[in-house]
Amino acid sequence: MGRQCVMVFLLVVASLFVLGLSQSVVVGASGAQVGSAGPQATVDPNHSPGDRIILATYNMNYGVRDKAALARYVKIIRKAHPDVLAIQEGNAALFAFLKKVLAREYPHMLFYPDSRRGPGGFAWLSKFPLQKAVVLPRSFGWFTTPMVRVRLGTRELLLVNVHLRATIPPKKADFKTMLQEFIVTEKIRAKEIRFIHSRMPAGLPTVILGDFNTISTLNVPTFLRANGFADSFASAWANADSHPSWHWFRDGKQWRFRIDYIWHNACFKTVTSRILAEGPSDHYPVVSELKLIPAQPRTSTTQPAASSASPDRRNP
Repeated sequence: MGRQCVMVFLLVVASLFVLGLSQSVVVGASGAQVGSAGPQATVDPNHSPGDRIILATYNMNYGVRDKAALARYVKIIRKAHPDVLAIQEGNAALFAFLKKVLAREYPHMLFYPDSRRGPGGFAWLSKFPLQKAVVLPRSFGWFTTPMVRVRLGTRELLLVNVHLRATIPPKKADFKTMLQEFIVTEKIRAKEIRFIHSRMPAGLPTVILGDFNTISTLNVPTFLRANGFADSFASAWANADSHPSWHWFRDGKQWRFRIDYIWHNACFKTVTSRILAEGPSDHYPVVSELKLIPAQPRTSTTQPAASSASPDRRNP
């Protein structure tokens, strides 16, 4: 019986990816939807201006190009009202539309179009100035990784926009082939996140957000937790994985899994987090409000002499 349970679990996991998370398909609005997930914001008496930021990640399916669908994206962005939005799978039509419609609300934008017109387009939309923008090269997967910094109060934050390798087995693949392909790409995703993590500057309040193409119990989430990162949505919801961020309709069945995440290090705590289950993409946006934990003052291990007339400049 135990072996059968394992096989059923693997079949469910593999079926997530057999559908192809990065296909050029416009997902219709007629598919079944689930309600928005997320706790309501509460008043925090310790809140002070400049210690909170609302972040969102949204894979906007590069097959979505018609104006009505693009207008729905704008409506959803305004509903989420993030301070900074990380976009994956943006295309030229989307980027042009966002620049035209949202320039006043998001005066700071960075776009990274896919030169091959595929799913590798990224963007940042921000109410804060975007500083020190860099793009990590493709490592073991398909896509680059944009990184940027913003200031919250007096502190500099690092934001990392990821889109890890999807699993797309051949059409009409049998279970064995599906499972083999999933195992191979799961190893690739593990290598990708290790590469990205190794290139991230240390010592900054850091958020890694995007489309991770994996579920919360597997390699990438396990690595991030082991390195001090918290799953923001799971911090707000005990049953987090019952709220999907991705959906696909196939053979009369609606498939749903949570594969989009906002991960933050110990410099933050999650105030609220939600998934807006709507829109023309096969992914839903994930939105989290994070509170920046006050920095601990540095202490000197060297005590100045009692007769010293000047401060110790080694620890300003």
